[in-house]
Amino acid sequence: MDKGEAKEVDFSQDLLLWEKFKEKAKGKIIEKDINFLEKAYLFAKKYHEGQTRKSGEPYILHPLNVALILLL
Repeated sequence: MDKGEAKEVDFSQDLLLWEKFKEKAKGKIIEKDINFLEKAYLFAKKYHEGQTRKSGEPYILHPLNVALILLL
């Protein structure tokens, strides 16, 4: 692959990350707050649709990964 050639990467894993977040959040965050966070996730996903980071990955993956890190 040439340096200038964009590589195709499948970053359609936001739903998997969200499910992982919910699973890890059980017992750490009350259900009411998880439901609120889910609404925020769906809102962000909708309004960031089509936005990508410099790497080409969808923008929504970054905040989901940060949320997972903060659960540690």
